[in-house]
Amino acid sequence: MFRVKFWDRHDTQNRQTRMHSRFRYCALLLLSACASAPLPAPTKMLSSVPAPPPERVESFVDSVHGVALPDPYRWLENLKSAESTSWVNAQSSYTEQFLAQAPGQSALAEAITAEIAALPTLAKPIPAGTALLLERWPASDLEITVLEQGAGSERVLVSKAMLERAGRSGSIRVATPSWDGRFAAITSTGQGDSAPQVSVLDIKTGTLPSDHVNDAG
Repeated sequence: MFRVKFWDRHDTQNRQTRMHSRFRYCALLLLSACASAPLPAPTKMLSSVPAPPPERVESFVDSVHGVALPDPYRWLENLKSAESTSWVNAQSSYTEQFLAQAPGQSALAEAITAEIAALPTLAKPIPAGTALLLERWPASDLEITVLEQGAGSERVLVSKAMLERAGRSGSIRVATPSWDGRFAAITSTGQGDSAPQVSVLDIKTGTLPSDHVNDAG
């Protein structure tokens, strides 16, 4: 009835999904902070920053279907050349020097770090019959929620606290629904456990039977 997928700490897809979610939230937070905080006058920030590193402008002209297309920076297409590498490094140093003078950098970085650390994240939804199982990280521990067809909100199916109250290993690794969406096999481990433990839940009622499989690895 089940094809149990044991947890892989290098689960690239889940990590990328969570990471992209955090990056999008970070970008929104940054835009919000920039919109709400008054920006200093550009001349004040630029007054103590030297002119940017010079670049070489060449008279290269490409011809496409008889149309002349000037490309004065064609030499930069060769990223492996010493000249291109030197120019990129100089521009990077100049940018870092400029941004270091922008006010509020430390406070903004601390605010973004705190928001990301507390951000609930969501991995790829898992189809379970007419419902969806959702892997959420409201804090540092994974919990499984279920969103049933027609429901306006999701509900918690299983969490670390629920498993520990039942005497099970609490750290949830993965949820695997049965083919008909009636049950879910929850793979979990305890602190220091090398082998996973599998518990089967009734998705509709959330009932956790007394039997489970130890050392399922």
